[in-house]
Amino acid sequence: TRVSAGDAAVYAKPNDYEELGSLILDLLDNETRREIMGEIGRRRIEEELGWEHTKRNLIEAYKRVFSK
Repeated sequence: TRVSAGDAAVYAKPNDYEELGSLILDLLDNETRREIMGEIGRRRIEEELGWEHTKRNLIEAYKRVFSK
């Protein structure tokens, strides 16, 4: 998740529901931060994570796996 989302997400310690709740409340109270995170996420999809950017690597991986 951290690799995919990067700065487009917030992260709580594993199994720490109180921290997760606090992070959610912080985001609900901060429209500017939500908008910035949304822009970062959209940019990651458009420039790095979308199919047009990942298909070559995925196709090459399938070729290696299924060539055996």
